Amino acid sequence: MKYSENVPPQIVHQGVDTLRTAHIITKLENYAKYENLLAHLSDLKAEAIARNAKFEFESGISFDFYTFGKFFIRPKGQGRYRYVIYNQDIEIFFSTVTFSANNFSTPQIVVDYRAKYLSLTGHQKAYDLVNDMLFSLLSLDTDLIYRDFLNTQLMRIDLATDIMGIEYTPLDKYRFQTNFKNQGHIEFKEHIQYNRLTGFSFGKGDYMMRIYNKRHQLNNDASKLWLTLLWVKNGYPEDVRPSVWRHETQMRRPYLKRFRPQGITDEVQFFFDMLPKLWTFSFSKVQFVDITNEQALKVMDAGYTPDALRQLFYRTKMYAPSSVWSLAGNWQGIQAPPPEDYGHYNQFDQSTAKRFYKAFISTAYKAGNGDPLNVLKIMDLVQNELETYNGITLHDYGENKLLSSFIDNAQFISQNGLVIDRDFKALSGKLYYGMIERFTALDDPQFDSNERRLAMLFKTDVHDLRNNINMYLTEINYDGEIQPQVIEYQMGDY
Repeated sequence: MKYSENVPPQIVHQGVDTLRTAHIITKLENYAKYENLLAHLSDLKAEAIARNAKFEFESGISFDFYTFGKFFIRPKGQGRYRYVIYNQDIEIFFSTVTFSANNFSTPQIVVDYRAKYLSLTGHQKAYDLVNDMLFSLLSLDTDLIYRDFLNTQLMRIDLATDIMGIEYTPLDKYRFQTNFKNQGHIEFKEHIQYNRLTGFSFGKGDYMMRIYNKRHQLNNDASKLWLTLLWVKNGYPEDVRPSVWRHETQMRRPYLKRFRPQGITDEVQFFFDMLPKLWTFSFSKVQFVDITNEQALKVMDAGYTPDALRQLFYRTKMYAPSSVWSLAGNWQGIQAPPPEDYGHYNQFDQSTAKRFYKAFISTAYKAGNGDPLNVLKIMDLVQNELETYNGITLHDYGENKLLSSFIDNAQFISQNGLVIDRDFKALSGKLYYGMIERFTALDDPQFDSNERRLAMLFKTDVHDLRNNINMYLTEINYDGEIQPQVIEYQMGDY
């Protein structure tokens, strides 16, 4: 990394650069008002299509969107989002998805926010203004007080930090250390344009981190003059025009879901409140280690064993950490702990079961060359194998797997200090109590393993657990009479 002679490294901009939110209508009476809105948009789109056919006017037509100013409507939609309107600040996608589609998991409305709007207005105010507009469009007279008929999802958020006075070099490729556990191979790219390094990228899809020369990107883009003015406001010397490198992380909902507990109705606000944690987490995944040029050249030539390289990076981070990376690793001056990770305790529902069941049917049909009876044949084979080798039924097998999952969840939640609305320790004990009599007479290794793990969870031994599980469940305030082998599972136990 090179440093500017006259301009010390300094953050000239930090904020939310990309934001996509989704909105789900949760009350039928408000969905009826949404359908009226769709009818209005349908008329406008028809006019846009007619205009487009006659004048090839791809951008659609301009119209007054109630009291919210001028918008355009596009003559073409995107997939199930048949109506798309936009202005200089936002783009809104309206779908015709039915009320309560996929158990209220499919949004009717998606909003994309422009980077300029987010930076100049602020991500919180921008989101609040869009929310106010949606509530106003879909509300009944009393709804404006309660505003409880829309759930929001965070589909994507990009966080960016621009630092002036630095210049990454091709040799810096060998100074990065990544920490992507349990994600297999992580794609790393070096970006070169006209024999000049323009940036690096790590990962792809649901999680990415990008580092690139933002000053170079803006040189030929007059539409981004507002960003240069923002830099100047934050101390950027326009007369010197030093380079500015952006450090940017991209996170989409499949990745973000691991950081939020169940029952959140406004995911966007939930994640806004933990932006420092998300940023800190990103900088734990990719780190710049300021080794010397000689050491970097040796890394390039594969001159270190894996252990020696880890030791080199560890010592350098410990005794000579990168000042730039330390500067960039703060969010609005905050060095926050990483977010709580809820992604490793299992959460199953009917949609998960349906997906696996359809996969089983598909595989069985393929294995039987289209013979529907092959599904029954496979089930019989599995049942026979379980009875022959384990002495258990298919139902016993399912209960055993469920017990194992409950214990996994209880252990993970306990180890990470999580607080959730479901006591998996009590659920494990409850399920185990109904299985003891059947399974203790069998030599089933899965049950034996579950029993040992459950005993550790209750901080006792297997013998004591078998004889006193009723007492242990009472101590953790399990509400309900326990009946051996008569366990009624309530919706939500899973």
